[in-house]
Amino acid sequence: MAVLETLIQYRATIAYAQSVAALNSIPTVFSASPKVREAFTRFMAAANAKPFNQGTLVERHLLIISAMIQDLGLDAQISATDVDSFYYPELLGRAHEVEQMDVIVRSRSYEPSANNDPRSIG
Repeated sequence: MAVLETLIQYRATIAYAQSVAALNSIPTVFSASPKVREAFTRFMAAANAKPFNQGTLVERHLLIISAMIQDLGLDAQISATDVDSFYYPELLGRAHEVEQMDVIVRSRSYEPSANNDPRSIG
C-alpha cells in the first residue's frame, strides 16, 4: 500500500526521488501481480524510448497506479478520474523546473576533463 500511496502523492512529479524509489520497488513489492508487473514493464519501455515521449510516460505511470488499485481491490473506492486528477500549483511547477535546471548546470561542471580527471594525475 505504501508504494501506491507514494505514486499517487507524486503522480504530478514522476522524477522526484520518492516516486523513483517507489517505482524501483515495484518488481519486488508486486512480484505476484502480473498486471502490475506488465504495467511497470510498459512504463520502463516508455522511460527508455528513443525518441522520448513524456505524454506516453505519464500515461504508463497512471496505468501502473490503476493496476495497483485493481490488484489491491480498491477499484470500487478509487476511480480512474480520481487517479487522473491532481493538484499541482503553477508556482510549484516553476520551482521544480528551476531545481532541475540547477542540477543540469551543476552536473555539467563535474564532467570529466583533462584538468579534473583523476586518471591524469601523476
